[in-house]
Amino acid sequence: MEGSKLKEFITIMHIPYTMMCISFLTMGFAISGIRDYGLYILTFISYFLGLGISSHCFDQLTGMGSRYVEKLKDDDLIFIGIFSLVISILIGIISMIDYKLWNLIWLIPIQSFFVFSYPLAKTFRGKFHSDFWFSISFGAIPVIIGNYVNTGGFDVMVFVFASFCVIISYIEILLSRHSRYMRKEYRSKFSNDNALYNNIIYPQYIYRPEKALKMLCIMSYLLAVIMVLK
Repeated sequence: MEGSKLKEFITIMHIPYTMMCISFLTMGFAISGIRDYGLYILTFISYFLGLGISSHCFDQLTGMGSRYVEKLKDDDLIFIGIFSLVISILIGIISMIDYKLWNLIWLIPIQSFFVFSYPLAKTFRGKFHSDFWFSISFGAIPVIIGNYVNTGGFDVMVFVFASFCVIISYIEILLSRHSRYMRKEYRSKFSNDNALYNNIIYPQYIYRPEKALKMLCIMSYLLAVIMVLK
């Protein structure tokens, strides 16, 4: 599996961050109590395909975002990204038909727009590829959509939680960018001295922000679980 397309695919999914976004979606459902677990599971799957897979594939296209792939070519990423997005949209449409929830149809183009506009950094002159729009699209919108799908309307508390998730998302993207930059910068500077990097540089300058990032993810998971079980 080492150096394989599968390993690269798992890496680019950024599962901890994807699950943070799913946690926000779950919070949106849980604010008013999950009314239909079948609908929640379908929405969960749709989000995982659209944001967890599709958006991250587009982010890896040449010249767009941080590059983590060598085996996966642009054609592979485009195919996987579009296929996942189409399945995600079909799940949304089928759910609306089965549950007679046509008032939800406006949600599909909104979230689909951000699946493209944030990772494709050069689209719209890069206006949507920013920390602010990341926090809105992957922080606030999942909460709002989760609540709307669950209730057909908006609970007042959804906007409080949406604001909270915007802050969490903003902290997450700042820590993530910082950690990636520090790793890249110091690895290049100390490429010939692994002992110095592993024993001094990493513990002092990289370990703590990465640990804070992990704890932030865990906090979002636990909060979502607590809200579901309340």
